Amino acid sequence: MSNYLQTILGFARPVHLWTWLLFSGGLALFSLVSLRFLYFDSVFCGGDTAGAAPGECFYFLRSHVARLGIKTHLWCILPSSILAGAQFIPVLRRPANVRIHRVIGYASIVLALAGTVAVLPLIRHAFGGELAAQAVTALLLVLFLIAQVAGYAGSVVSLRIISTLTAVAISFIGGYYSAMPCDKINFAMGSREETLQWYPECSPYFTEDNVFQKAVVDADLFGPNLMQLAAALNLTYGMSAWLALVFHVVGSELYIRSTLRPVGFKKDVRKSG
Repeated sequence: MSNYLQTILGFARPVHLWTWLLFSGGLALFSLVSLRFLYFDSVFCGGDTAGAAPGECFYFLRSHVARLGIKTHLWCILPSSILAGAQFIPVLRRPANVRIHRVIGYASIVLALAGTVAVLPLIRHAFGGELAAQAVTALLLVLFLIAQVAGYAGSVVSLRIISTLTAVAISFIGGYYSAMPCDKINFAMGSREETLQWYPECSPYFTEDNVFQKAVVDADLFGPNLMQLAAALNLTYGMSAWLALVFHVVGSELYIRSTLRPVGFKKDVRKSG
């Protein structure tokens, strides 16, 4: 199977195929699977089957601008990521297919630009809104937009793996927690009664004594309520994203260097002969 893929895609060596699958193909596959999120209300923010992390849709649904921003982001970034992965398929980089390669590249850039600009106002609250999370999310968007290296953007796949594994670890270790706004908690829990049952410190929010009241939420991926799952994911997101980004930047550079053709090599050989 791998030999067949290597042949039709034009990779010279098996290691190049597997590196592409890891750093670019993984992103394309992830984006293809995520196309279901284009059904925004029924799938992405669809209750128990939501694609977004618990409570994240609170910020996406509270204004028309935010809703438009995240919808535009999904409609643009997902196809852009698929096209960006195709940029590194050798068969598309051959002289006979250079026009196709350019069209794919331009389309990916335009879509990435629109998707990046649309989501910038939402970074403030991404995965808990921690500064580390805001910084790495913004950096990922900028790198994908400027460099158009699918390997960089592919870190969104790796970070989910790292984040999940780390969330499992801290859930077993215990003692990790996150402060969350009560309005977000109430949105995710679904009712005032449910919110106060788990987080009675949110009472000032409902009495309007403090509409910015926060509650301490234990980070536990296997906890009895969704906010504990959200806390675990929020705590691990920033760290996981930075680790994944470093891994993919290094991996992408090694891949590019290993697949570059030594243009001057043949000339030097002929001269020396």
